[in-house]
Amino acid sequence: MQSNAQSSNTILQGKINQLENQLADTQTEITSLQKTIANLQQTNEHLQQANTDLQNNNTALTAESSSLKVQMSQVAAPRLATRLGVSNCNWDSSDLRLYIEGEVWDVGASDAENCTLHITLYSGNFPALQTYVPIGFIASGAYEDILENVHYSGFTLTNWTVIPECNP
Repeated sequence: MQSNAQSSNTILQGKINQLENQLADTQTEITSLQKTIANLQQTNEHLQQANTDLQNNNTALTAESSSLKVQMSQVAAPRLATRLGVSNCNWDSSDLRLYIEGEVWDVGASDAENCTLHITLYSGNFPALQTYVPIGFIASGAYEDILENVHYSGFTLTNWTVIPECNP
């Protein structure tokens, strides 16, 4: 009987050893899985940051693309440049005038239509007279000569602006 008890003890001890080995293996596997989870969480954090960076870059590139489209449309539009001389001719109080002489060029990629010179005369800091001098059509790369008198009266002329304008 003792031999049966010893045999049962040996069998039980073998099963206990087997279960302890399985438990050790399971704990090792749990530790390995915990490390894998930690690595995956870290990778996820890096991927989330990379995603945020890509979204920010995408937003910046979209804005840059829009800006470039605007710039391209401006390049294709007419662009007026002037080479003008302006003189205040007030020798005779009965003939006060601003004399404008020179050229208005279309340096853009397309023709300029309905061009004008927008002229504002100032008395002190205040606009005293606004007028438009029609120029008309200017082909791309061409210019129009300007010889114009803008007459004024009743105020002292202190400053002026001459701005070319057109409709594309």
